[in-house]
Amino acid sequence: MQISYRPEIDGLRAISILPVVFYHANYKFFSGGYIGVDIFFVVSGFLISSLIIKQLKNNTFSISEFYYRRILRIVPALLITVILSFILSYLLLSTEDFIIFLKSVISTLTFWSNFFFSFNFDYFDFYSEFQPLIHTWSLSIEEQFYIFFPIFMIVFYKHRYVLILSIIFFLSLLFSQFSGNLKFEYPYIDTNFEFYSPSLLSGYMFPFGRIWELIMGFFAAIIIDKNNNSSRKVNSLFYEFICLFGILLIIFSVLFFNKSTPYPSFYTLIPCFGAMLIIVFSQDTKIIKKFLSNIILVKFGLISYSLYLFHYVVFSFLKIKLYVFGVNILIDISIFSFVVLLSYLNWKFIENTFRYKLTKFKSLLILFTIFISILFIVFLFLNKSLKRSANDFNLPIYIIDSMQKDTFGRSCLDKNNLNSYKQFKDNICKFVHNKKKIDTIIFGDSHIASYYNFFDEYFLKNKKSAYFVGYSGCVPLLNINSIRSDQKLRNCKDLNDYVKKIITENSINNIILISAWTYYTDGGYNGSDMSYISKNLNDSRNKITSRKAFEYGLNTTINYYKNNGTNVLIIAQPPQQKFFPKFVYNKITPFNKNSESKLIKLSVKTEEHKLLQNFVYKQFKKIELIAKNLNIFYPDIVFCKDNICKLGNLNESYYIDDDHLSNKGVDLMKNELSQFLNKNLK
Repeated sequence: MQISYRPEIDGLRAISILPVVFYHANYKFFSGGYIGVDIFFVVSGFLISSLIIKQLKNNTFSISEFYYRRILRIVPALLITVILSFILSYLLLSTEDFIIFLKSVISTLTFWSNFFFSFNFDYFDFYSEFQPLIHTWSLSIEEQFYIFFPIFMIVFYKHRYVLILSIIFFLSLLFSQFSGNLKFEYPYIDTNFEFYSPSLLSGYMFPFGRIWELIMGFFAAIIIDKNNNSSRKVNSLFYEFICLFGILLIIFSVLFFNKSTPYPSFYTLIPCFGAMLIIVFSQDTKIIKKFLSNIILVKFGLISYSLYLFHYVVFSFLKIKLYVFGVNILIDISIFSFVVLLSYLNWKFIENTFRYKLTKFKSLLILFTIFISILFIVFLFLNKSLKRSANDFNLPIYIIDSMQKDTFGRSCLDKNNLNSYKQFKDNICKFVHNKKKIDTIIFGDSHIASYYNFFDEYFLKNKKSAYFVGYSGCVPLLNINSIRSDQKLRNCKDLNDYVKKIITENSINNIILISAWTYYTDGGYNGSDMSYISKNLNDSRNKITSRKAFEYGLNTTINYYKNNGTNVLIIAQPPQQKFFPKFVYNKITPFNKNSESKLIKLSVKTEEHKLLQNFVYKQFKKIELIAKNLNIFYPDIVFCKDNICKLGNLNESYYIDDDHLSNKGVDLMKNELSQFLNKNLK
């Protein structure tokens, strides 16, 4: 038993899919186009709820039939998408990227790609644009909902199911906004409660902060069901304004939301509520219903599922091959037309064929199972065989060598020596080139490893000795806690206290601090991959708290060492790149006359680097004006020229990954850094 067709719902689907497409095409006027997915969730929740409620009322609901129809609706088009992606990935991706792709295929076909991508990528990060199947995260959330929601309805249909779903709705919504304030230990809620504080489990692609969006569609179904069963008086003009308001809420979200908008959160209510208003009231309007039911919007709505699947795959491979999308308007129109045509053909010959013409052949379930099993076997075999050559990037050996980590520097990092001060002292690395006195300590997070050879050579040349100590993810600032899961093993506050103690006991003249400073204040270019810090362990896990802690820790550190008579030298963070060097050099090989320009194109712009460093640089400049014992070296004076902070040249990479320098990168600023040390070390 199907629910009656409403063409205006297809029009709403079109309004949701087009902003998503334009957003992924990187059109600046669609900075919030990603909210189209939220509208999809509301529409899906509405349609599924309407169907199940109607069938439960008539005692015709069959859960096996429900799952069967979901398979016919979802799987065929998805399989075509996966096969197309597989062919293009095999032809265009490096071995390493192809292995990641194979894993994403398995997660996509088993409908947990939202978890796979959440643990491996940030949706708004640059690398996500090169993951052809990352957009299937939303499909996985819908399928997870389709699995559990019918079971819930069967169990609770006659037992206050509306009340229970209302409670789940509010818990999920509150979780999306406040989950970062929650703790597993007493007092369970942060003492410094933040109005917006996300957690890993309320991340963009996780379902726990998204369930409420699908339930909002359920509310729409309940309201319409009650309205249809009541003798209400319809005020069509009033409903026109309500629906217009709903459309304006969606347009507002598309135009004014961006990658920095807290999401999912209370902000997500804006487009979702707009979609709900349209669903509930548009059927009783004339103007809005006619607008949403026009043939163009309806056609886009009908192909919206195929368009959603194919557009991202095509765009992703264009970006992989061309580095950017949006060469010129004619090319953009051609690409868009191609994607629409591809989606239309898939809708007509795949979606419709399986959905409407072959629904009686339940043996298709067996065929789907066999086909997916074959795909798994092929993918698993390729995954295993390709792992043997995962380090083969088809690059010149001198390029590969320039990306290698420094083994000596790495050996001095992450020693589990924080159980006692004695154990710390006994295991600390040293450059011993003057047996009389060690007068310098080099201290930081994982970034110090890149400088090991430079400092060894520098102190040897100057016949001086130094300590060398670091711990990954530990900001070298006093009285600061790193909020991390391995806090008991890697207590960064204790580590800073040990360093302070060794300086005091040995009357060490200089401390050199090296760190990925923005890692603790801003994360990456899209605010992703951030390590939160705080003054107190019970503080909120968010950017605001981290920035306050950074400012406090920086001032505390400089003032303490000033009073102790210790000279402080800070090496600022090298320009963080947007892409890993392996990715970049694979894109520009084989080397030719265009390779240099492509390398520059894929290196970060100076203005982007300065924008990311803006908060940290302001703090540095502010304290540098008043602290006589502080001097700061800025690597960008070497790396950034002509508005580009280069990742490397055609002979060598300056980076190991997107932010850790290689030996070649440190060598690039060897002269400037040596002069800085000569001038400022006591």
